[in-house]
Amino acid sequence: MDALGYAPGDKPTAFTFKGIPMGVVICFEGFRYPETTRELARNGARIVFHPQFNHVMPGMKWKLPIHEALIMTRAGENTIWFISANMCHERNNCRSMIVAPNGLIEKASELGREMLIVADVDPARATHAFLKDNLDDMAKALGES
Repeated sequence: MDALGYAPGDKPTAFTFKGIPMGVVICFEGFRYPETTRELARNGARIVFHPQFNHVMPGMKWKLPIHEALIMTRAGENTIWFISANMCHERNNCRSMIVAPNGLIEKASELGREMLIVADVDPARATHAFLKDNLDDMAKALGES
């Protein structure tokens, strides 16, 4: 389904807004290819947006816990904010979520309900600690120090 709404590029989609480095990974590339998000984080992105179009087809209910776990993983493994927005549909299988750099959900929508989710996002919390193997920064990112 992604091919209907998106065209391929030849490099990660990165940009800066109000001095904050950000990036975009689209649907499947954000779920199944961790290197796309990692490349943006390595290049300084503190916030990565993840537009997606996911819905349940017969026999695909397995996707819900896996997709939500992958979204949380992308934030935590890169110590960045990961903001994933799914379409609203009675058969959608993944909530829209704002996930903090520690991998925990800050805000999430409800399945099948049209909602706007809002959270205060502090870009300074996106330390890229796990990419740098910095134990002190890792502990801080996880709230352990």
